[in-house]
Amino acid sequence: MTPDSELQLVRLCAFYPGCTEERNDLHEKCKLPTVEECMQLAETAHADGKIFETIKYYLLSQEPEKALPIGIDFIKEHISSSDWTLDTIYPVLDLLSYIRTEKLVLHTCTEARNELLILCGYVGALLAIRRRYQSIVPALYEFTSQLLKRRNVSVPLKIEHLSEELDAWRACTQIVNPSREIQIERFFLDLVLQNYP
Repeated sequence: MTPDSELQLVRLCAFYPGCTEERNDLHEKCKLPTVEECMQLAETAHADGKIFETIKYYLLSQEPEKALPIGIDFIKEHISSSDWTLDTIYPVLDLLSYIRTEKLVLHTCTEARNELLILCGYVGALLAIRRRYQSIVPALYEFTSQLLKRRNVSVPLKIEHLSEELDAWRACTQIVNPSREIQIERFFLDLVLQNYP
């Protein structure tokens, strides 16, 4: 039984670690292009400026690591602007997270892997806030801060801003009045956006 959604099929096939022949067989069963065709489709999508399609097809190709710099640059560019939203960057980040592990651990992917971990930690913290998973928010902020301290990366996040965001979130969660939840969320998101002009 295969998933109904094309995106779920893409995730399944992108993460599958088999050889090219096995992967092509899986692609055929999922009604997706062959691994070789995916490389061509990725290059065409990239030339047309279609970021999501580019990442999708690179992940399905024999060189999925080519998706990393494209997706990470897209996310970093958006986070650097003052009007970004989770809804803009999360689909790209989520798709990138399905890269096959044996490709992600390549020496040539070290910087991209570190940046991906940091961006996943940060976006994970924001998603946890949105979904009210309060117990994991501090741990995700701490995880992201520790990675920023220990890894030499170029992401538009600063440890000080993460601390400010976490402090603001903690202050907002102390307010018990449920009628103010929307105001609190808006205040917090405004604070986040002010830190990244």
